[in-house]
Amino acid sequence: KGYLEKVEIIMNNGNGCEKHPYLDMDEAYEVKVSAPDAPGTAQIIAYHVWGILRGLETFSQLVYPSTQYGDTLQYLVNSTMVMDSPRFSHRGLLLDTSRHYIAKQVLKDNLDLMEMNKLNVFHWHITDDPSFPYVSKKFPELSAKGAWHPTIAVYTQEDVADIIEYARLRGIRVISEFDTPGHTQSFELGHPGLLTECYDGNEKNGYYGPMNPTKKRVYAFIEEFFEEVTQVFPDKYLHLGGDEVDFKCWKSNPDIREFMNKWNLTGQYQKLESIYIKKLLDIISSYPTNNGYIVWQEVFDN
Repeated sequence: KGYLEKVEIIMNNGNGCEKHPYLDMDEAYEVKVSAPDAPGTAQIIAYHVWGILRGLETFSQLVYPSTQYGDTLQYLVNSTMVMDSPRFSHRGLLLDTSRHYIAKQVLKDNLDLMEMNKLNVFHWHITDDPSFPYVSKKFPELSAKGAWHPTIAVYTQEDVADIIEYARLRGIRVISEFDTPGHTQSFELGHPGLLTECYDGNEKNGYYGPMNPTKKRVYAFIEEFFEEVTQVFPDKYLHLGGDEVDFKCWKSNPDIREFMNKWNLTGQYQKLESIYIKKLLDIISSYPTNNGYIVWQEVFDN
């Protein structure tokens, strides 16, 4: 029993704080509360600031309110020692802001909850078929025509920077996901000509399928769009999706069938998907930001 006089934060690193969280960052820490070598003192010890943040969270969860020693509410903490480090370096939570727009404050509330549970990756599935809420400065029509509402249900680049900074201060990475070539119906409204036109027999039926991997303009758009994304999202990794590519529209389109016949790919639509993915990854790898990339399992399966 006694009083805790102070809490010391000790970072055993003369180089100071790292700016951005990253994969495999050092999050190990130690918490001592009234240890034999420092009675009446709590210490949070780590080599990097990310460990300090995790240690602060653990310490906050060791403190509990009580009226055990009288009618006045007191805050107690037991004498203890904790040495902790993560088993998994990537501990993520995915939020989809296309199917349901999520207000910026709600995203921040989720980041607070992630911090409390020591999750360190916000996987932002920002666009999909239903809507395109990301405001691109290079292609502003994407959100102007593809979002649920062009001014209310969108995230400006200033909004994105605010979320990234809010996450950074909590040791959380923000990884963007702009899924292609499927899950892109919302792209077509603001940038016509990217998607495959579907046919019933010899007639267009008014529907669209995945991006058309036979068009040069698709790759020109991809190169310009993702270059902007690398400037807005500072994390090394981009999530590129690649899942649930429906081949029915590709199969119905005569231009795609002609392309496949020309390159001896008749009927091999998984190889057509592979051509697109290979070009996409080459584009991402060409940027000076030297980004890595993440894709869904289906890309490997196909």
